Amino acid sequence: MNGILLLNKPADITSFKAIEVIKKHFKIKKIGHAGTLDSFATGLLIIGINEGTKVLKYYVDLDKEYETVFQLGESTDTYDINGEKTYIHKGKYPEIPEIEKVLKGFEGEIEQVPPKYSALKINGIRASDRVRKGMEVNLTPRIVRIDYIKVIEYKERLLSLKIKCSKGTYIRAIARDLGERLGCGAYVKELKRTKVGLFDIKESVSLDELLEDNKLDRYLVPLVDSLPFIQKLILEPREINEILNGRPIYKDIVLNSSNFLGVNKNKAIAVLKLENINGRMGLKPDRVLFDR
Repeated sequence: MNGILLLNKPADITSFKAIEVIKKHFKIKKIGHAGTLDSFATGLLIIGINEGTKVLKYYVDLDKEYETVFQLGESTDTYDINGEKTYIHKGKYPEIPEIEKVLKGFEGEIEQVPPKYSALKINGIRASDRVRKGMEVNLTPRIVRIDYIKVIEYKERLLSLKIKCSKGTYIRAIARDLGERLGCGAYVKELKRTKVGLFDIKESVSLDELLEDNKLDRYLVPLVDSLPFIQKLILEPREINEILNGRPIYKDIVLNSSNFLGVNKNKAIAVLKLENINGRMGLKPDRVLFDR
């Protein structure tokens, strides 16, 4: 049983705990996930099952889409609902025109300072652990891209948004920065990841439904369909033999990408990487997939 599981992660459970529950229930040998969700967050978590763990790295650079609710008028030390209150606003609150104007300033490529309570490591120690130990935490800004931030609703200081962004973007940092620019404070009250690349939460299964149905294979995306953003190449038996022995292959085709999924008889054989091999462009096996 190999493939990708699109899980709608529930709130109040870590991504690691979610895959541990699945691993134990279905007695899976190898399991992993791409793109951690905070414990309070819900939504699309991509999970690799057995050989599916080998393709998880190809999801890292994909864009994400979120639906989120910011609580205006308050700030917390973690910039989300689980943190300790650090500020309560006593003054006037912004109206929609001002909020939308400020949000426009977040679109495009921007510099963003990651939250101190994050898994980013400084000298081998997680930033969040350094904070809890009273150690110094200095995180440098990094470039992220936000394609859009759309206001869905603004009612009783609750701002509902839809955000599409690049990898490495922290929604909690957007809330922090928005609260500062509006002068009223803000934190993330709710967060749901709705898309990862071409995968949509509508295609996912809840943890309860998965465990109750007890038929994991029914919900798996087969390896041959697990990388829809990578061009497929039909492989001949001779080429498969070369790949399985770790050797490159050469094909007279239009190559317009750096990664390719080699397939044969509707089975995924390997992810191939385009490289210059002794002055000739060839395809080397990057991940061999035993999809048998």
